[in-house]
Amino acid sequence: MKNQTLHRWLFGLAGLILMIGILIAVMLFKQHNLDGYPNLISEAYQYKRHHLVVPGNKIVELTRTGTYGIYFEHDLTSSIYPEIEMPPEIDCMLTFRENGTTIIAVPDYVKTNHYTSKDLHTGVLIMSITVDKPGSYNFTCNYQDNRTEPEIRVSLGPNYFWEFLRVIWRIGLPLLGGGSVLCGFFPLASLLFITGIVVKYKNKRKQ
Repeated sequence: MKNQTLHRWLFGLAGLILMIGILIAVMLFKQHNLDGYPNLISEAYQYKRHHLVVPGNKIVELTRTGTYGIYFEHDLTSSIYPEIEMPPEIDCMLTFRENGTTIIAVPDYVKTNHYTSKDLHTGVLIMSITVDKPGSYNFTCNYQDNRTEPEIRVSLGPNYFWEFLRVIWRIGLPLLGGGSVLCGFFPLASLLFITGIVVKYKNKRKQ
């Protein structure tokens, strides 16, 4: 009688283990609120951009830490396009007004990292700069050879590529954890299920 019911216990145990694995994976996904990550990407695109005519400087208030992008901007409604080599040969920096600390922007021209704003300006990433402390900064950009023309417009704002990677990384961790749980529980459940089939087949042959 035990042999005749053993396969049923194996099937039930296999199903139970599989359900536990799925439950743990779902709990991991729920705990990290995956549904909210599209909003994080959307919020990154809504951060304020600070515009500057080069050569020039202005005071900007930065409310977040992390990597910022400096974008060369062009007015899509204008028929006049400045004849300038891409990326433009400019130097940009931020000076923390509280203590005078200077942060130098580094070249980071990425043709595909661009945006189009509601006021019909398009921007392409030309430099990146990392801010460790929010606060008031002097944003300065000048031509490397100190010339004053042509005047171009740049904007300081979120580095959309890095913001996207940051969100993907935060999504990837719970997905990796949930996937690892399923990869551990599924083979065990499959082994028990296959063992149950073998036991059931042997019982039929004995009968």
